[in-house]
Amino acid sequence: MLNLPSLIILNNKISSYLQKIIFSRGRPNKLFIGIYMLSYVIYWIESKKKYVLEHAVAVKLTDLERKGLLPEYSSSEQDKKRKNLLLALIQELYIVDPRIFFGLKTDLMRTYLGFIDLLLQSEKSTEILPIIEKALPLTDKEKNRIKQLVTRAANDENTSSEHQK
Repeated sequence: MLNLPSLIILNNKISSYLQKIIFSRGRPNKLFIGIYMLSYVIYWIESKKKYVLEHAVAVKLTDLERKGLLPEYSSSEQDKKRKNLLLALIQELYIVDPRIFFGLKTDLMRTYLGFIDLLLQSEKSTEILPIIEKALPLTDKEKNRIKQLVTRAANDENTSSEHQK
């Protein structure tokens, strides 16, 4: 069992104010020790959440490929880029809100992914972010990552249209 001084060392996120309250009146206050322990558990869980989420995303992407829900791609370099871009966007959306892909029937999922792929190939690819922002609450960091992907798609689309001319 941990003693109180070792608990205080465990979590450097607790303010000195809370530590003073814990030791007020010469003896530890059990309520504040409980709050302190809870804050440490929350901090620990949040630090592990990213790893768990990255693993869940990898499983979901593998599952999409295995079930054949992604659009069909040839082995050309351009199609490999398209596929990687679509997978990167799916990954970002899944990280923002994993529920976005749950409960969808197979045909509907295949259709959504096909439309996203087509939109990424078009000159309207930059319009994806405003659509996503209306559907999901995004942090600034998430907006920037999705914006980078959409910009990359727009640049790839411009490059491929120049080669076709």
